[in-house]
Amino acid sequence: MNQLSIDQEPTKKTNTLFILNFFFVVGVSALSGWNCILVGMDYFNLQFVDMWAEFYFPIPNYFAMSILGVMMPKLSNFVSLQIRIVLSLIMLSILIVLLPIVAKLLPNKEGLSNILSLGFYVDLLISTLIGVFSCFVQSSGSGLASMYGPEYIATFYIGLGTSGIFICSFQFVSLSAIPSAEISIFITLIISALLNIIAIIMFFIFKSTPMYKRGEIMKKSGHSVFDQDNEVSLIQSQTVVKLQKMGFLETFWHINKIAFPIPFLILILYIQTFMIFPAVTLQKKFTEEFQGWGIAIIIQCFNVGDTLGMVIASYRYYSQTCLTIFLFLRFILFYPFILIAFDIIKDDYVAYINCFVFAFTHGYINTGVMQLGPQKSNVVYIKEKIGFVNACSLYFGITIGCIMAPILKTYYLH
Repeated sequence: MNQLSIDQEPTKKTNTLFILNFFFVVGVSALSGWNCILVGMDYFNLQFVDMWAEFYFPIPNYFAMSILGVMMPKLSNFVSLQIRIVLSLIMLSILIVLLPIVAKLLPNKEGLSNILSLGFYVDLLISTLIGVFSCFVQSSGSGLASMYGPEYIATFYIGLGTSGIFICSFQFVSLSAIPSAEISIFITLIISALLNIIAIIMFFIFKSTPMYKRGEIMKKSGHSVFDQDNEVSLIQSQTVVKLQKMGFLETFWHINKIAFPIPFLILILYIQTFMIFPAVTLQKKFTEEFQGWGIAIIIQCFNVGDTLGMVIASYRYYSQTCLTIFLFLRFILFYPFILIAFDIIKDDYVAYINCFVFAFTHGYINTGVMQLGPQKSNVVYIKEKIGFVNACSLYFGITIGCIMAPILKTYYLH
Protein backbone atom coordinates (compact mmCIF):
# COMPACT_ATOMS: atom_id res chain seq x y z
CA MET A 1 0.00 0.00 0.00
CA ASN A 2 1.38 3.35 -1.07
CA GLN A 3 0.59 5.85 1.68
CA LEU A 4 -0.40 9.33 0.57
CA SER A 5 -1.23 10.77 3.96
CA ILE A 6 -1.32 14.53 3.71
CA ASP A 7 -0.18 15.08 7.25
CA GLN A 8 2.90 12.84 6.81
CA GLU A 9 4.51 15.00 4.14
CA PRO A 10 8.33 14.74 4.46
CA THR A 11 8.79 18.30 5.60
CA LYS A 12 10.62 19.75 8.55
CA LYS A 13 8.92 20.13 11.92
CA THR A 14 9.20 23.89 11.56
CA ASN A 15 7.13 23.73 8.37
CA THR A 16 4.43 21.69 10.12
CA LEU A 17 4.44 24.17 13.01
CA PHE A 18 3.99 27.03 10.54
CA ILE A 19 0.97 25.30 8.97
CA LEU A 20 -0.63 24.78 12.39
CA ASN A 21 0.01 28.47 13.16
CA PHE A 22 -1.52 29.39 9.80
CA PHE A 23 -4.78 27.60 10.64
CA PHE A 24 -4.76 29.22 14.08
CA VAL A 25 -4.32 32.76 12.66
CA VAL A 26 -6.97 32.21 9.97
CA GLY A 27 -9.34 31.08 12.74
CA VAL A 28 -8.59 34.26 14.69
CA SER A 29 -9.20 36.42 11.59
CA ALA A 30 -12.36 34.58 10.52
CA LEU A 31 -14.24 35.84 13.58
CA SER A 32 -12.54 39.23 13.82
CA GLY A 33 -15.61 40.99 12.42
CA TRP A 34 -18.05 39.42 14.87
CA ASN A 35 -15.77 39.94 17.87
CA CYS A 36 -15.28 43.60 16.94
CA ILE A 37 -19.06 44.01 16.93
CA LEU A 38 -19.17 42.26 20.30
CA VAL A 39 -16.50 44.31 22.11
CA GLY A 40 -17.99 47.51 20.68
CA MET A 41 -21.52 46.69 21.84
CA ASP A 42 -21.46 49.07 24.80
CA TYR A 43 -20.26 51.88 22.49
CA PHE A 44 -22.96 51.10 19.90
CA ASN A 45 -25.63 51.12 22.63
CA LEU A 46 -24.48 54.61 23.66
CA GLN A 47 -24.56 55.83 20.06
CA PHE A 48 -27.91 54.17 19.24
CA VAL A 49 -30.11 54.66 22.30
CA ASP A 50 -33.00 52.19 22.78
CA MET A 51 -32.25 50.46 19.48
CA TRP A 52 -31.36 47.09 21.11
CA ALA A 53 -28.03 46.86 19.28
CA GLU A 54 -26.96 43.82 21.33
CA PHE A 55 -30.03 41.94 20.03
CA TYR A 56 -30.23 43.15 16.43
CA PHE A 57 -26.59 43.52 15.30
CA PRO A 58 -25.91 39.74 15.34
CA ILE A 59 -29.02 38.83 13.28
CA PRO A 60 -28.05 40.18 9.81
CA ASN A 61 -24.45 39.10 10.40
CA TYR A 62 -25.31 35.45 10.87
CA PHE A 63 -28.32 35.46 8.53
CA ALA A 64 -25.91 36.38 5.72
CA MET A 65 -23.58 33.59 6.87
CA SER A 66 -26.45 31.08 6.83
CA ILE A 67 -27.61 31.90 3.30
CA LEU A 68 -24.10 31.89 1.87
CA GLY A 69 -23.15 28.82 3.93
CA VAL A 70 -25.73 26.67 2.10
CA MET A 71 -24.06 27.55 -1.19
CA MET A 72 -20.44 27.14 -0.05
CA PRO A 73 -20.07 23.38 -0.80
CA LYS A 74 -20.91 24.11 -4.45
CA LEU A 75 -19.64 27.69 -4.65
CA SER A 76 -16.14 26.56 -3.62
CA ASN A 77 -15.88 24.77 -6.99
CA PHE A 78 -16.15 28.10 -8.84
CA VAL A 79 -14.46 30.63 -6.54
CA SER A 80 -10.77 30.02 -5.83
CA LEU A 81 -9.47 29.60 -2.29
CA GLN A 82 -7.27 32.65 -2.73
CA ILE A 83 -10.23 34.91 -3.58
CA ARG A 84 -12.37 33.42 -0.81
CA ILE A 85 -9.75 34.08 1.87
CA VAL A 86 -7.60 37.02 0.71
CA LEU A 87 -10.33 39.28 -0.72
CA SER A 88 -12.61 38.51 2.22
CA LEU A 89 -9.93 39.40 4.79
CA ILE A 90 -9.26 42.70 3.01
CA MET A 91 -12.98 43.55 3.03
CA LEU A 92 -13.31 42.53 6.70
CA SER A 93 -10.47 44.89 7.63
CA ILE A 94 -12.22 47.80 5.90
CA LEU A 95 -15.67 47.03 7.34
CA ILE A 96 -14.35 46.62 10.89
CA VAL A 97 -12.99 50.17 10.84
CA LEU A 98 -16.16 51.56 9.20
CA LEU A 99 -18.46 50.28 11.99
CA PRO A 100 -17.50 52.81 14.71
CA ILE A 101 -16.98 55.61 12.17
CA VAL A 102 -20.62 55.32 11.04
CA ALA A 103 -21.80 55.17 14.67
CA LYS A 104 -19.76 58.30 15.43
CA LEU A 105 -20.93 60.31 12.41
CA LEU A 106 -24.59 59.18 12.43
CA PRO A 107 -25.57 58.56 16.07
CA ASN A 108 -29.08 58.37 17.45
CA LYS A 109 -28.80 59.43 21.08
CA GLU A 110 -32.44 60.50 21.30
CA GLY A 111 -33.91 57.01 20.98
CA LEU A 112 -36.19 58.17 18.15
CA SER A 113 -37.32 56.07 15.18
CA ASN A 114 -36.73 58.67 12.49
CA ILE A 115 -33.96 59.88 10.19
CA LEU A 116 -31.64 59.90 13.23
CA SER A 117 -31.71 56.08 13.04
CA LEU A 118 -29.91 56.11 9.68
CA GLY A 119 -26.52 55.30 11.23
CA PHE A 120 -28.02 52.29 13.01
CA TYR A 121 -29.35 50.85 9.77
CA VAL A 122 -26.11 51.55 7.92
CA ASP A 123 -24.25 49.64 10.63
CA LEU A 124 -26.78 46.80 10.28
CA LEU A 125 -25.86 46.71 6.58
CA ILE A 126 -22.15 46.66 7.47
CA SER A 127 -22.87 43.83 9.92
CA THR A 128 -24.52 41.92 7.05
CA LEU A 129 -21.46 42.40 4.82
CA ILE A 130 -19.18 41.33 7.66
CA GLY A 131 -21.27 38.15 7.81
CA VAL A 132 -20.77 37.54 4.08
CA PHE A 133 -16.99 37.86 4.14
CA SER A 134 -16.66 36.07 7.50
CA CYS A 135 -18.55 33.15 5.97
CA PHE A 136 -16.08 32.93 3.09
CA VAL A 137 -13.10 32.86 5.48
CA GLN A 138 -14.60 30.59 8.13
CA SER A 139 -16.15 28.06 5.72
CA SER A 140 -12.99 27.95 3.60
CA GLY A 141 -10.79 27.54 6.68
CA SER A 142 -13.06 24.81 8.06
CA GLY A 143 -13.14 22.97 4.71
CA LEU A 144 -9.39 23.27 4.24
CA ALA A 145 -8.60 22.04 7.77
CA SER A 146 -11.03 19.12 7.33
CA MET A 147 -8.87 17.85 4.45
CA TYR A 148 -5.76 17.53 6.61
CA GLY A 149 -6.90 15.85 9.81
CA PRO A 150 -8.32 16.33 13.35
CA GLU A 151 -5.31 18.27 14.72
CA TYR A 152 -5.69 20.94 12.03
CA ILE A 153 -9.45 21.16 12.58
CA ALA A 154 -8.87 21.58 16.33
CA THR A 155 -6.21 24.25 15.74
CA PHE A 156 -8.52 26.20 13.41
CA TYR A 157 -11.40 26.16 15.89
CA ILE A 158 -9.11 27.05 18.80
CA GLY A 159 -8.17 30.07 16.67
CA LEU A 160 -11.86 30.94 16.33
CA GLY A 161 -12.24 30.83 20.10
CA THR A 162 -9.03 32.73 20.74
CA SER A 163 -10.15 35.50 18.37
CA GLY A 164 -12.42 36.86 21.06
CA ILE A 165 -9.68 36.66 23.70
CA PHE A 166 -7.26 38.65 21.54
CA ILE A 167 -9.72 41.36 20.60
CA CYS A 168 -11.17 41.63 24.10
CA SER A 169 -7.62 41.83 25.51
CA PHE A 170 -6.87 44.71 23.13
CA GLN A 171 -9.95 46.40 24.57
CA PHE A 172 -8.75 45.83 28.16
CA VAL A 173 -5.37 47.39 27.35
CA SER A 174 -7.01 50.31 25.54
CA LEU A 175 -9.41 50.97 28.43
CA SER A 176 -6.51 50.88 30.90
CA ALA A 177 -4.25 53.17 28.88
CA ILE A 178 -6.81 55.60 27.47
CA PRO A 179 -9.50 57.29 29.59
CA SER A 180 -11.80 57.71 26.59
CA ALA A 181 -13.87 54.58 25.88
CA GLU A 182 -14.62 55.98 22.42
CA ILE A 183 -10.95 56.28 21.43
CA SER A 184 -10.14 52.87 22.94
CA ILE A 185 -12.75 51.10 20.81
CA PHE A 186 -11.36 52.74 17.64
CA ILE A 187 -7.82 51.59 18.53
CA THR A 188 -9.04 48.05 19.29
CA LEU A 189 -10.80 47.72 15.94
CA ILE A 190 -7.82 49.08 13.98
CA ILE A 191 -5.48 46.56 15.65
CA SER A 192 -7.99 43.81 14.84
CA ALA A 193 -7.95 44.83 11.19
CA LEU A 194 -4.14 44.58 11.17
CA LEU A 195 -4.42 40.95 12.35
CA ASN A 196 -6.23 40.16 9.11
CA ILE A 197 -3.30 41.51 7.11
CA ILE A 198 -1.00 39.07 8.94
CA ALA A 199 -3.35 36.22 8.00
CA ILE A 200 -3.16 37.24 4.31
CA ILE A 201 0.65 37.15 4.36
CA MET A 202 0.61 33.71 6.02
CA PHE A 203 -1.85 32.42 3.40
CA PHE A 204 0.55 33.18 0.53
CA ILE A 205 3.37 31.43 2.42
CA PHE A 206 1.08 28.43 3.07
CA LYS A 207 0.27 28.13 -0.66
CA SER A 208 3.94 27.50 -1.40
CA THR A 209 4.21 24.49 0.95
CA PRO A 210 4.33 20.90 -0.37
CA MET A 211 1.49 20.01 2.02
CA TYR A 212 -0.89 22.46 0.33
CA LYS A 213 0.08 21.24 -3.16
CA ARG A 214 -0.40 17.58 -2.19
CA GLY A 215 -3.82 18.38 -0.75
CA GLU A 216 -4.93 20.09 -3.97
CA ILE A 217 -3.81 17.11 -6.06
CA MET A 218 -5.65 14.63 -3.84
CA LYS A 219 -8.81 16.74 -3.74
CA LYS A 220 -8.97 16.95 -7.54
CA SER A 221 -8.19 13.25 -8.03
CA GLY A 222 -10.86 12.12 -5.54
CA HIS A 223 -8.38 10.00 -3.57
CA SER A 224 -8.85 9.18 0.07
CA VAL A 225 -6.29 10.10 2.71
CA PHE A 226 -4.68 6.72 2.03
CA ASP A 227 -4.20 5.37 -1.48
CA GLN A 228 -6.32 2.22 -1.33
CA ASP A 229 -6.77 -0.51 -3.96
CA ASN A 230 -7.82 0.45 -7.47
CA GLU A 231 -11.45 -0.63 -7.04
CA VAL A 232 -12.02 1.53 -3.96
CA SER A 233 -10.22 4.48 -5.57
CA LEU A 234 -12.43 4.14 -8.66
CA ILE A 235 -15.61 4.19 -6.53
CA GLN A 236 -14.38 7.27 -4.69
CA SER A 237 -13.54 9.05 -7.94
CA GLN A 238 -17.02 8.25 -9.27
CA THR A 239 -18.55 9.65 -6.06
CA VAL A 240 -16.66 12.91 -6.51
CA VAL A 241 -17.76 13.19 -10.16
CA LYS A 242 -21.38 12.58 -9.10
CA LEU A 243 -21.18 15.28 -6.42
CA GLN A 244 -19.65 17.77 -8.85
CA LYS A 245 -22.69 17.39 -11.14
CA MET A 246 -25.21 18.09 -8.37
CA GLY A 247 -26.87 21.46 -7.79
CA PHE A 248 -26.42 23.66 -4.70
CA LEU A 249 -29.20 22.21 -2.56
CA GLU A 250 -28.71 18.63 -3.74
CA THR A 251 -25.00 18.80 -2.85
CA PHE A 252 -25.81 20.32 0.53
CA TRP A 253 -28.41 17.63 1.31
CA HIS A 254 -26.18 14.75 0.18
CA ILE A 255 -23.23 15.89 2.33
CA ASN A 256 -25.58 16.33 5.30
CA LYS A 257 -26.70 12.70 4.97
CA ILE A 258 -23.08 11.52 4.92
CA ALA A 259 -22.15 13.55 8.02
CA PHE A 260 -25.37 12.96 10.04
CA PRO A 261 -25.94 13.50 12.99
CA ILE A 262 -23.01 15.91 13.32
CA PRO A 263 -24.58 18.89 11.46
CA PHE A 264 -27.75 18.50 13.59
CA LEU A 265 -25.75 18.52 16.84
CA ILE A 266 -23.89 21.66 15.71
CA LEU A 267 -27.21 23.33 14.88
CA ILE A 268 -28.65 22.67 18.37
CA LEU A 269 -25.40 23.74 20.07
CA TYR A 270 -25.33 27.15 18.40
CA ILE A 271 -29.07 27.77 18.88
CA GLN A 272 -28.49 27.18 22.61
CA THR A 273 -25.46 29.42 22.83
CA PHE A 274 -26.76 32.39 20.87
CA MET A 275 -30.17 32.41 22.51
CA ILE A 276 -28.25 33.40 25.63
CA PHE A 277 -24.96 34.97 24.48
CA PRO A 278 -24.41 37.85 24.01
CA ALA A 279 -27.89 39.38 24.30
CA VAL A 280 -29.31 37.80 27.49
CA THR A 281 -25.86 37.55 29.10
CA LEU A 282 -25.28 41.29 28.71
CA GLN A 283 -28.53 42.10 30.56
CA LYS A 284 -26.47 41.82 33.76
CA LYS A 285 -26.71 45.10 35.64
CA PHE A 286 -23.51 46.81 36.81
CA THR A 287 -22.92 50.16 38.45
CA GLU A 288 -22.62 53.01 35.95
CA GLU A 289 -18.89 53.55 36.50
CA PHE A 290 -18.18 49.79 36.13
CA GLN A 291 -20.48 49.14 33.16
CA GLY A 292 -17.77 49.09 30.48
CA TRP A 293 -15.45 46.90 32.53
CA GLY A 294 -18.25 44.56 33.64
CA ILE A 295 -19.37 43.82 30.10
CA ALA A 296 -15.78 43.37 28.94
CA ILE A 297 -15.13 40.87 31.78
CA ILE A 298 -18.26 38.85 30.96
CA ILE A 299 -17.24 38.68 27.28
CA GLN A 300 -13.72 37.66 28.25
CA CYS A 301 -15.05 34.94 30.59
CA PHE A 302 -16.93 33.53 27.61
CA ASN A 303 -13.88 33.75 25.35
CA VAL A 304 -11.56 32.07 27.87
CA GLY A 305 -14.06 29.32 28.72
CA ASP A 306 -14.80 28.67 25.05
CA THR A 307 -11.09 28.43 24.15
CA LEU A 308 -10.23 26.21 27.14
CA GLY A 309 -13.03 23.82 26.17
CA MET A 310 -11.69 23.69 22.61
CA VAL A 311 -8.13 22.98 23.80
CA ILE A 312 -9.24 20.08 26.02
CA ALA A 313 -11.42 18.63 23.24
CA SER A 314 -8.47 18.83 20.83
CA TYR A 315 -6.92 15.90 22.77
CA ARG A 316 -10.03 13.89 21.74
CA TYR A 317 -11.28 13.10 25.24
CA TYR A 318 -14.85 12.50 24.05
CA SER A 319 -17.24 10.25 22.15
CA GLN A 320 -20.30 11.11 20.05
CA THR A 321 -22.60 9.82 22.82
CA CYS A 322 -20.77 11.83 25.50
CA LEU A 323 -20.98 15.02 23.45
CA THR A 324 -24.71 14.51 22.78
CA ILE A 325 -25.48 14.08 26.50
CA PHE A 326 -23.46 17.20 27.44
CA LEU A 327 -25.24 19.13 24.69
CA PHE A 328 -28.71 18.60 26.15
CA LEU A 329 -27.54 19.08 29.75
CA ARG A 330 -26.50 22.65 28.79
CA PHE A 331 -30.16 23.72 28.88
CA ILE A 332 -29.90 23.62 32.69
CA LEU A 333 -27.57 26.65 32.53
CA PHE A 334 -30.36 28.79 31.03
CA TYR A 335 -32.00 29.18 34.44
CA PRO A 336 -29.16 31.09 36.19
CA PHE A 337 -28.83 33.42 33.18
CA ILE A 338 -32.50 34.36 33.44
CA LEU A 339 -32.23 34.94 37.21
CA ILE A 340 -29.19 37.18 36.62
CA ALA A 341 -31.02 39.12 33.90
CA PHE A 342 -33.94 39.71 36.29
CA ASP A 343 -31.38 40.93 38.87
CA ILE A 344 -32.57 38.23 41.29
CA ILE A 345 -28.98 37.03 41.43
CA LYS A 346 -26.96 40.22 41.93
CA ASP A 347 -23.42 38.94 42.58
CA ASP A 348 -21.06 39.73 39.70
CA TYR A 349 -18.93 36.61 40.25
CA VAL A 350 -21.97 34.33 39.71
CA ALA A 351 -22.49 35.91 36.28
CA TYR A 352 -18.81 35.44 35.44
CA ILE A 353 -18.72 31.78 36.56
CA ASN A 354 -21.98 30.83 34.83
CA CYS A 355 -20.81 32.46 31.60
CA PHE A 356 -17.46 30.65 31.84
CA VAL A 357 -19.11 27.21 32.35
CA PHE A 358 -21.60 27.86 29.53
CA ALA A 359 -18.74 28.82 27.20
CA PHE A 360 -16.51 25.92 28.28
CA THR A 361 -19.18 23.37 27.40
CA HIS A 362 -19.74 25.16 24.10
CA GLY A 363 -16.07 25.04 23.13
CA TYR A 364 -15.67 21.41 24.23
CA ILE A 365 -18.72 20.12 22.34
CA ASN A 366 -18.06 22.31 19.30
CA THR A 367 -14.49 21.10 18.74
CA GLY A 368 -15.49 17.48 19.38
CA VAL A 369 -18.27 17.39 16.80
CA MET A 370 -16.24 19.41 14.29
CA GLN A 371 -13.49 16.77 14.50
CA LEU A 372 -15.95 13.87 14.24
CA GLY A 373 -17.68 15.23 11.12
CA PRO A 374 -14.91 14.74 8.51
CA GLN A 375 -14.26 11.23 9.89
CA LYS A 376 -17.55 10.17 8.30
CA SER A 377 -15.70 9.87 4.98
CA ASN A 378 -12.22 8.90 3.78
CA VAL A 379 -12.46 10.96 0.59
CA VAL A 380 -10.57 14.26 0.80
CA TYR A 381 -13.03 16.04 -1.52
CA ILE A 382 -15.97 14.99 0.69
CA LYS A 383 -14.07 15.83 3.89
CA GLU A 384 -13.75 19.41 2.64
CA LYS A 385 -17.48 19.57 1.83
CA ILE A 386 -18.35 18.20 5.29
CA GLY A 387 -16.30 21.07 6.72
CA PHE A 388 -18.44 23.51 4.70
CA VAL A 389 -21.71 21.86 5.81
CA ASN A 390 -20.62 21.88 9.47
CA ALA A 391 -19.87 25.60 9.19
CA CYS A 392 -23.30 26.15 7.60
CA SER A 393 -25.03 24.36 10.50
CA LEU A 394 -23.09 26.69 12.79
CA TYR A 395 -24.43 29.76 10.91
CA PHE A 396 -28.03 28.52 10.91
CA GLY A 397 -27.82 27.76 14.62
CA ILE A 398 -26.45 31.21 15.41
CA THR A 399 -29.10 32.91 13.24
CA ILE A 400 -31.97 31.02 14.86
CA GLY A 401 -30.51 31.65 18.32
CA CYS A 402 -30.10 35.38 17.60
CA ILE A 403 -33.72 35.62 16.37
CA MET A 404 -35.00 33.81 19.47
CA ALA A 405 -33.01 36.07 21.85
CA PRO A 406 -35.17 39.22 21.27
CA ILE A 407 -38.28 37.04 21.66
CA LEU A 408 -36.91 35.82 24.98
CA LYS A 409 -36.27 39.44 26.04
CA THR A 410 -39.72 40.67 24.93
CA TYR A 411 -41.83 37.98 26.56
CA TYR A 412 -39.73 36.78 29.50
CA LEU A 413 -37.21 39.44 30.52
CA HIS A 414 -39.49 42.49 30.80
